[in-house]
Amino acid sequence: IIGDLHAKIDILEKAISYFDNDSTIEKIIFLGDYVDDWDKPPETSYNLLTRLITLKKTYPDKVILLLGNHDFSEWMDGKFKCSGFNPVIHTIVKPLFDENEDLFQLAFSDGKYIYTHAGITSSWAKDIQLIDNLYLPLNSNKPDEWANYLNWVFRERNNDLTAHKIFNTLSQAGGYRGGFDAPSPIWADRQELIARPLKGLNQIVGHTPIKRIEAHTVRNTGNAIF
Repeated sequence: IIGDLHAKIDILEKAISYFDNDSTIEKIIFLGDYVDDWDKPPETSYNLLTRLITLKKTYPDKVILLLGNHDFSEWMDGKFKCSGFNPVIHTIVKPLFDENEDLFQLAFSDGKYIYTHAGITSSWAKDIQLIDNLYLPLNSNKPDEWANYLNWVFRERNNDLTAHKIFNTLSQAGGYRGGFDAPSPIWADRQELIARPLKGLNQIVGHTPIKRIEAHTVRNTGNAIF
């Protein structure tokens, strides 16, 4: 599981070297935020994204490419900007995202955990339940159902009105990230996820910079967050 790369090709290549040389690794899951680096030229983001796309095409069943808030700037039509957002970078990487959209997804589940960029909070789940109160898995603690639902939202955002409305809530950020709304699965800060996780879901996330991998068991919910 590889967290936010932010154009750091050296980290990507090190991860790929382990993957290529260890046949026991069944999957490599990237948690999003591939582009934008404060200290690197725009071409670096382009080169890293090109490398990832090639890797995914080489190992379509073994490589999972999730989307983060920086990547989502490509699909939100300027509705929000991330810290470190560089319009030059996004001008040159947008064609790569557009041409290879089918290689990316919002969530992944291995049956035990759900993997997203920032995590599903109970407050965001309540927001989307107001939009889609007929979808029973919103009350589910099954990671497969949630992953399928989030990926449906991404795939059908231009074809289905409900998916479109929920897709727009992905731009929501909470107070820890400078917003005023229930934080979405690409924007929730670590503290917001720990405070209000969706009950019953074991989650693995990236997004918030930390010095080492953390594991949290959330009291009164039985949730595990990594």
